[in-house]
Amino acid sequence: DWPLRNAYFDRSDWVVGITEAPVVKPAILASLNHYPEPFTQYADIRYQLPARTRVSLKVYDTAGRLVKTLLDGENGPGSYVVRWDGKDKNGRKVPSGVYFYRLNAGNFAASKKMTLLK
Repeated sequence: DWPLRNAYFDRSDWVVGITEAPVVKPAILASLNHYPEPFTQYADIRYQLPARTRVSLKVYDTAGRLVKTLLDGENGPGSYVVRWDGKDKNGRKVPSGVYFYRLNAGNFAASKKMTLLK
């Protein structure tokens, strides 16, 4: 956003006042990784949060289709581990291949790939 979006101008296009101060939201930064790579039975996805925030963790195939939602809720600060067992949202084992997992936590988002071997 333009930082002076609430500014007003006089006829010479100079700023003569600001109606309100900009709002700065605190950033949520997180770390994200998984183990093992490649995996055969399950992958442990680890993440850390510095503050309480809403978190979603989802697995996608290479075509971008949602395979499974592993987490959708709120977490406090700390370290977490979520295990994916290589199954889709209907409980069926997915085929070997590359999958992507995406973590959204507040204004932080990250995606990483993982490889499933059978």
